[in-house]
Amino acid sequence: MSESYLTLKQLVELVDIPENSCKRYLQEHEQFLNYRKVHNRFQIHVSAVDTLKTIRRLYGEGMRKEGVDEYLNSSGVPVTITVDSEEGKDLISINQELQEMKKMMEMQVQFNQRIAQQMEADKKEMKEAFQQEIQELKTIINRQESEKVSQLRISMEESRKAVDKATATAEALAESLEAEKNKGFFSRLFGK
Repeated sequence: MSESYLTLKQLVELVDIPENSCKRYLQEHEQFLNYRKVHNRFQIHVSAVDTLKTIRRLYGEGMRKEGVDEYLNSSGVPVTITVDSEEGKDLISINQELQEMKKMMEMQVQFNQRIAQQMEADKKEMKEAFQQEIQELKTIINRQESEKVSQLRISMEESRKAVDKATATAEALAESLEAEKNKGFFSRLFGK
């Protein structure tokens, strides 16, 4: 047996927990304890000693199995999975895999944040370009309206001048007719 694994008897002496309690803890909280069974004998990795002491303390404080699991999970105790292999049972720690997945998720979140920021910047840039285009169109429309107003003013001024000229001509004609009317018969006849 490797030096990094303890027998159940060695563990009981080391942690001062009854053997039956140790077995129960190993079976009920196996995902948090690094151990293996070889020929129906437990071999507990030395890294599980502190976790077993914590489990014992939590049960001593009146916690139940679910509470102990929740505490161990939230306190970052590495999780292990037992997998059957051709040579026998081996323990594979998935804590490293979980850490890598966590890093990948964080990278994905950062990537998504960068994409969101880029989209927001693009949206802002498009809004500014749209507003600038609207302003340019308003300027063009105002210029065209101003030109139309100027042309209308010129046309109205020309029309006013034509009306004034026509009025003056009509007044002159009316005066001329009135003067003709007031001339005597002989002056009309002789044209003087």
